[in-house]
Amino acid sequence: MKLLMSIIGYTNLIFNNKRSESEVIYDILSAAQEDIKKTRLMYKANMTHTQFTKYLDALLEKNILGEKDAYPTGKNYYMTDKGKELFESLDVVLTSLK
Repeated sequence: MKLLMSIIGYTNLIFNNKRSESEVIYDILSAAQEDIKKTRLMYKANMTHTQFTKYLDALLEKNILGEKDAYPTGKNYYMTDKGKELFESLDVVLTSLK
């Protein structure tokens, strides 16, 4: 039970307030199932630039998201195999809690 509470965020189960970190990551991964630009990804995840940058940096560092050049318009972001595994796991847990 401790693991489940730490994954989802216990207060969100009780008070249904702000998204937990797991829900934010799920939303980012959900939007990144196909190649996507940074701004579009941020909007789809419904985040401010400051919040999004912190999550994006962490997900890139942990190889959950990848980036590739999209000449001539900058970079595209995509979900890596590790990210797909995490997304599927989060989907099971979050769906079962609804």
